[in-house]
Amino acid sequence: MRRITIACVAVLLWGLLGSAMSVSGEWSTSFLLGSGDVFSSSTLALSTTLSSWELTSTSVFTPQGWETQALEFQRDWGALAISGGLAFTLPSPLGVTSFGQAEEDLRWESPGVELTGWDLSLELSLGRLTLGLTFSQRPRNDR
Repeated sequence: MRRITIACVAVLLWGLLGSAMSVSGEWSTSFLLGSGDVFSSSTLALSTTLSSWELTSTSVFTPQGWETQALEFQRDWGALAISGGLAFTLPSPLGVTSFGQAEEDLRWESPGVELTGWDLSLELSLGRLTLGLTFSQRPRNDR
C-alpha cells in the first residue's frame, strides 16, 4: 500500500509541475494468465518540454515494487544537438536513509539504489557532414 501511495504522490507532483507545461505519458501493463501472480509488470513513461529541453522519465513497476527508473533529456541548439540519459535500479521497498552534507561532498543515499548506465551524445551538423561523439557506460550484457 505504501508503494502505491508513493507512486501516486510522484504522479501528482509531476502533474502539478505539468500545470504550467505540457506533459504527456503512456502507461502499459502486462498480465500473465495461468500463473500464481497475475500482475507481471507496469511501465509509466512521462514526457515534457521545459525551456526547449525534452525530458522523459520511465518507471517500471513489478509485483515487488518500483524496480527501475530511467531519465532522458534532449536539446537542439541550431547545428548542435545534445542528448543523454541515466538508468537506475531501485531497492524494494524504496527508502531514503540519509540526505546530508559531509565536509567534502553533498550526497543522497538509499541502500540498493544503483546506477546501471548513462550516456551522453553530442552531434554537430555542418551542411552534409555530421560529427558525433558519444560517451556511455552500461553493463557488458547491454552492449
